[in-house]
Amino acid sequence: MSGRLLVVTPLKFEMNAICGYLQRKGVQGSVVPGKTESLYFHELGLELAVGGHGKAKLAAVTQYLIARGERPEALVVAGAAGALVEEVHIGDVVVATETVEHDYKMRFGRTRPAPRHPGDQKLQRLVMAAHPPVAGYRIHGGAVASGDEDIVDKDRAQKLFQETGALCVAWEGAGGYKAAAFNEVPFLEIRAITDTADSSIMEDFAGTLASSLDNLGRAVWEWRQN
Repeated sequence: MSGRLLVVTPLKFEMNAICGYLQRKGVQGSVVPGKTESLYFHELGLELAVGGHGKAKLAAVTQYLIARGERPEALVVAGAAGALVEEVHIGDVVVATETVEHDYKMRFGRTRPAPRHPGDQKLQRLVMAAHPPVAGYRIHGGAVASGDEDIVDKDRAQKLFQETGALCVAWEGAGGYKAAAFNEVPFLEIRAITDTADSSIMEDFAGTLASSLDNLGRAVWEWRQN
């Protein structure tokens, strides 16, 4: 562990969930003054900040966070996601091998596949290796679909999987990748599964949010302890 790991969550409740888990492990964060909410956990070398909802907002805030202080050792976008495949269950954690920008659409000239942004392989291995064999949830490596669209329909979810091969879907990862790439900072997206990206999303989300994000906090904790 060296330098500052910058972990950016899209929304405050996601930041609060990770922060709560770390605090229960006895690690306290100190407030970092600035234009967005941020805490620094000195013991873990980890800054946890709110980046905002949507790709563009998170990219802009992340650029500010990177430029504000010492260049981070890596950038992680962490938060909730909806599963696109049956093998990935609510409560599981997905470590992105790549972030697929599924809503990048070209309407003029030749069409092109959705941009695929690779996660840093060294970071992937570190997170996966830190996961204990018996943890009450599984950790998966695979693609994450990223786009400014709520996926709340089973047919749309199936089509998105067929188009991207992604294990889950969320909004902001591609924005985080672009800010990291611009600054030549290693990037990784980590998502906790809170729903199944279909019509049951509101029921699933409300009932599983706390426990799923607790698993996300645990994944970050285990990584930084190793």
